[in-house]
Amino acid sequence: MKGFKLLGTTKFFREKENKECALLFAPTNLGNYYLMHKWGKELKWYRAITSWPLKNFETLFLTVIMVTAIITLCIPNYHLVLAREIDYWSTYRIGIFFHILIFNMGATAYYTFAFGKNLSVSLWNNNRDF
Repeated sequence: MKGFKLLGTTKFFREKENKECALLFAPTNLGNYYLMHKWGKELKWYRAITSWPLKNFETLFLTVIMVTAIITLCIPNYHLVLAREIDYWSTYRIGIFFHILIFNMGATAYYTFAFGKNLSVSLWNNNRDF
């Protein structure tokens, strides 16, 4: 029996007695994993929403673009240029979008590398009775 995966928080792996949620997955022939068992308290409803951007690179990129678009659309015209007669959908707004996108991409890269929780070998080799 090989290939089983155990999904849980670091708190679950560190402490002997806790109520954290953990999931046991078994591999299938199609390369997917089947949920075999779950124990602990239920997963929170917002976990799927907050972890969606970190699912893969494409979803992270799409999330950064959506957040940048929302920020750009919220900026009033008088903060973009000195001329008050410009249209709302001007080329200035497109330029601001790309400047904010560059900033958000840099901030996202910094946050992922600087504050990402990397798992250590000692955490994985922790003896735990399941």
